[in-house]
This record gives sequence, structure tokens and C-alpha cells, in this order.
Amino acid sequence: MFNINPVPDEQGKTQEKNFGPSVVFRMRDAAGQAREYENYMMPVTMEGRPVFISGMRDQVGGVMRFLYIPADRDNSMSTFMDFYHRLHDSALIDQAVMSMLTEVNPEAAKLPAASEAIRSMVETFVRGGYDAIGTDLEARVPKDQLERAFETSARVLQTVLSRMYVTMMSERGVQEVGGEKDERFLADAVAAINALVFYGAPIYLQMTNFEHIQASGLQITKSPGKNVVYFGSVLLILGVFMLFYIHPRRAWIVVRESERGARVLFVTTSHRKTLDMAKASRLMREAMIAKFGVEPVKATG
Repeated sequence: MFNINPVPDEQGKTQEKNFGPSVVFRMRDAAGQAREYENYMMPVTMEGRPVFISGMRDQVGGVMRFLYIPADRDNSMSTFMDFYHRLHDSALIDQAVMSMLTEVNPEAAKLPAASEAIRSMVETFVRGGYDAIGTDLEARVPKDQLERAFETSARVLQTVLSRMYVTMMSERGVQEVGGEKDERFLADAVAAINALVFYGAPIYLQMTNFEHIQASGLQITKSPGKNVVYFGSVLLILGVFMLFYIHPRRAWIVVRESERGARVLFVTTSHRKTLDMAKASRLMREAMIAKFGVEPVKATG
């Protein structure tokens, strides 16, 4: 199954790449607004990293926007889904926050307000991405301190998410966590979670298998009528060739009364003037003269 799409490589050049099989479907929200999605079955290597791709557009003929979900070491999205599920568990968030505060500032770890503020920030990010954090800061922080506050919040958020990821991988039995691959995976996972705000679907429909049915250009009806269609197509082709190579010959005989008894009018015609037609016409004319004893008269006028 081929699904060829242009992909920029690490040097910035566009290469044609097979994305593999995909499934296209539409989902409607409570207002009846439909969005079209296209989810690819297999991970595709983008900038040296395997990702699962899901395209989305909110109107017919609109531009397709893509969500890139990082694939784990087993080329599945189970690690990302587990990580995303943990970000909805307040107890796990509190555990990571307290671990961070205890290590950085033990006194701050004793203040419930500090842990609650960080947990609220993580929940805000999961719910609305970086834009939601920025909107929340704009309502509480002076404008001249907004940029610094956002940078600080982003660092704290990254630290909490990193601790939750390391804890998850340890529970999954991974011994060595924190290398370059894990850092890239976590960065891609955070970017995907931030993009989920614009995805517009509460679920992800994953294609796990498919059966490829080869299409037929001559198929008009489903089985069992296909044999009739094929037979009719063969007859149609034969008929076209017969029109080219087999020419119909027509002969008319008209008998009319005359003063001398009866008059016989004999005419032959064909689409093409050939020697065979002229010979056949002459033989039929001579046979009629011999059979009926008529006197031949040339046509005039």
C-alpha cells in the first residue's frame, strides 16, 4: 500500500516518502461541525525520529494540519499514551512536584500553596497548552515581568514533566533513562501535548491492521455479478473489432407490375466498395436471370 508524500530531510531538502496505509474519517462536535482526520498506521521517520502522523482539517478543501506523536523504542505509541494519561492524575503530579521542591528548596516543599500552584500550572498546560499558561500569567503578572515569569514557569513545567517521565520509565522496567533519545522523546511528547489543544478530538483512532483489496477497473457491481460484467466487456471489445473488419452487405429486391407483366428491381450496397461485393452482386444478378428468365435492363436516371 503506497501513500507518497513530500518530507524535508535533515539537510532541508524535500524527499518523497511512503507513509504507508492510512484511515480517513470525520468527527462532529456538539454543534454539528465536522472535522476530517487521516491517521497513518505506521510510524514515519521525520528529522531522524519516528513519529505517528495524524492529519486534521476543519473544513472541506482546507489545509491539512498534522499532529506528530513520538514513537517509543518498540515503534508504538504506548509510552506516549501512558505519559499523557499520567498527566491527568493529580496524585502523580503532586508526587513529582514534591520531589522537585524537596530537592530544590526543602522549605518550599512544606508550603501547600507552592505545590498547588505548580500542580495547577501542569493541569493548565495539559488542558490548554502553553497558550493557556500565558493567558493565566497575563491575568496575574505585571506586563513588564510577564516574559520572565513565562520563562520561569516553562522551566518548572519541564522539570516536573521530566520527573514524571523518568518515574514512568522506571516503573516500566527501563534501567537507563535520561539519555539523548529520552530527551528527544520527551521534547516531542511535550510538543504533541501542546498541539492536542488544536486537534479537536477527545480520542485517537489508531489503525492496527488492514486488508488490501485490489480494485478492478471493469468492476461495476459486486460479486456474483462480476462474471456477467467481464463477459459483457469481452463482447463489447469483440463488437468494436467486428465494426472495423466485418462489413454488412445488403440486397433489395422489389417486384412491380408493368405493361409487360412484372418488373424486378435488384439493388446491392455495402459501406465499402470492394471487388468481392461487385463479384457477389454480379453472381446474384446472373442467378436471377437464369432462374426467372427475366430480361436485364440497365437502371437510368
